[in-house]
Amino acid sequence: MLTPLAGGGDPHPRFFQREEAIKTTWQKNVGATETHYQPNTFTTIHVYEWISAPGGSNQHRSVFLRDANVPDMPFSSNEGGDPEKLWSWMQTQRDDGRQVFAIPHNFHESKGLLFAEARLTGVPIGQKYAETGGSIRRFSGRGFVKENFVR
Repeated sequence: MLTPLAGGGDPHPRFFQREEAIKTTWQKNVGATETHYQPNTFTTIHVYEWISAPGGSNQHRSVFLRDANVPDMPFSSNEGGDPEKLWSWMQTQRDDGRQVFAIPHNFHESKGLLFAEARLTGVPIGQKYAETGGSIRRFSGRGFVKENFVR
């Protein structure tokens, strides 16, 4: 499966049921989140993990949607493995009235690319890149310990 990812081929296995499988699973997650929300008692969150690993570097982002106004399906690294592609998709969601942001995490495994001085394309970052990235990722998961979160 890694060969197609590295070579630009179809990243999905032969048995993959295409977008309908993603939409169905996403809608089940959305439904469960809405069903189990109990105001002032139990808060649920529409969130998914976008994962990309160019060159073996971890580019994890947790993508949060504020309310039940969610897209038909999430954006995955199969559609765009560069964080800027995710940012573009997120901006489209914002333009469509959705409130969305991302939190990068596990950056200790990013080989320095999560806070690099150049884009994945090798082009040095500039003010527009920094402003866009800052708008999309409100903060990073520094100091976030998963084990403490799930107890």
